[in-house]
Amino acid sequence: MPARALLPRRMGHRTLASAPALWASIPCPRSELRLDLVLPSGQSFRWLTASA
Repeated sequence: MPARALLPRRMGHRTLASAPALWASIPCPRSELRLDLVLPSGQSFRWLTASA
């Protein structure tokens, strides 16, 4: 029996795409953000330039 057959069809994980209210701003200036440390841990970021 394949391992995939043992898993539930839907895990029910919440994602930021399915729950926009989960988004939160991180008060961290870009100069302090160390992407070489953050990205290997599995996190990813999308930068958006917004006009103030």
